[in-house]
Amino acid sequence: MRMRTARHVTALEPMRYFYVHLLEMHEIGGFVDHNGYDGMILGSPEGNWQIEFTVSQDKPEHHFDEDDLIVLYYEAAKYDAVIEKLTAENYVTFTPKNPYWVVNGNLYKDPEGFGVMVVNESKMDR
Repeated sequence: MRMRTARHVTALEPMRYFYVHLLEMHEIGGFVDHNGYDGMILGSPEGNWQIEFTVSQDKPEHHFDEDDLIVLYYEAAKYDAVIEKLTAENYVTFTPKNPYWVVNGNLYKDPEGFGVMVVNESKMDR
């Protein structure tokens, strides 16, 4: 099985900077003016998951809450590098609503305000 989630956003470049540069995700594709949409596709080198961000003339109307999260599991060395980058860029952590994530990761918000949990896979309380 493969999985792709898609989210309409206000602007692609801040999302690209956050997800590709800071979170070290791979940009595996994109498109320009496809039926009025521009987009970028992030994904795993194995190709089993993808996140698509799109923009168009229509502005997004999101209705999310504190439990709507993207959870990213990192190996220890990569986790440390990502946390270092986020700290250097003055990204602040937030307290997750779900107590499980309070002890198992760091919550940040992406440029659109969505929660992104950054988790050190080796230190998880399973």
